[in-house]
Amino acid sequence: LELSRVEEGNLEFEMLPLDIRQGAEYALRSLNSMAKDRQIELGLVCTQEEIPLVNINQESIERVIINLLSNGIKYTPVGGRIDVIVTHLSESKEVRVDVKDNGIGIPEECLAQIFDRFYRVEMKVHTIKGTGLGLTIVKKIIEKHNGRLSVESSLGQGSTFSFYLPVAEPVEQESPNVAGTDVVIN
Repeated sequence: LELSRVEEGNLEFEMLPLDIRQGAEYALRSLNSMAKDRQIELGLVCTQEEIPLVNINQESIERVIINLLSNGIKYTPVGGRIDVIVTHLSESKEVRVDVKDNGIGIPEECLAQIFDRFYRVEMKVHTIKGTGLGLTIVKKIIEKHNGRLSVESSLGQGSTFSFYLPVAEPVEQESPNVAGTDVVIN
């Protein structure tokens, strides 16, 4: 149902210029007890003090980060670590969010397909349940935000899922215009 809602062509998210760190903090708090049950440490790293605002639908971006974190928790062994890393890429005018784990990793030959609907990486080392829709939902939401998505992974080393969102354009403040007064500039 969630995927169908996101895929509807006429569904438009209400976008506001917001601080992405708030969505990341919410997602981390939401999954903190799940991570603690598996003795996995969660962290938030901001690579710069100043992170510009991005035009986002807060709830949808929280869903993206929660999906990526919950996958990380599922595929990271007890005692592992998952970080959400927020970086401002000033050259490309984007904010990058990485969800980096030290889990079991994804075989290289599967990386091109993991965002496909119902695709699941099946390996003899795990029998984790799921529908194969979580990453498809993540991809569709990021696309609706005019962003892009990538993944890097090595077997036994972990995975890093990254999404990139354009920095919000500054909103120009109109100067107050008081009716009936003339402004003279000399």
